[in-house]
Amino acid sequence: MRTLEVSERFGLFTRGDTPVPLIGVKVDGDITGRTAKVSIRQRFENREDTAIEAVYKFALPEGSSVCGFTVAIGDRTLRGRVEEREKAFIEYDDALAQGHGGFLLDEERPNIFTLSVGNVKPRHAVDVEIAYVTTLETNGAEVRFMLPTTISPRYVPA
Repeated sequence: MRTLEVSERFGLFTRGDTPVPLIGVKVDGDITGRTAKVSIRQRFENREDTAIEAVYKFALPEGSSVCGFTVAIGDRTLRGRVEEREKAFIEYDDALAQGHGGFLLDEERPNIFTLSVGNVKPRHAVDVEIAYVTTLETNGAEVRFMLPTTISPRYVPA
């Protein structure tokens, strides 16, 4: 008999594996015909006494495409831009090494994303907003909208 190993977790965690509290979620969406544009905003708070680097994993619907990424800290809003993967990781690491905040959104595998948030100041909140577009499932005249809330474990045969 084979068993599934659950190693995927979701939410925002420090590099030391301490959970960063989720204190709010807001979902907005526009459905037009068989398509939807959805915005998910989640607020996390650093309750530690030191700055943290945190990792946030989340799922999106199969076949969806990210079309926006912003991070708001205090009165600053940062907008993501697309870079080559290796260049993006280098820029992120450089920003943290210089003591700046850094934010990196990476597709870990199809529809599973990892957001790294670096140097979040103590007692500060971070608003992470991801916007995506997706084609909705249909069954005759019915249209179904689904919002993933968990990351399913992968089955890997021995």
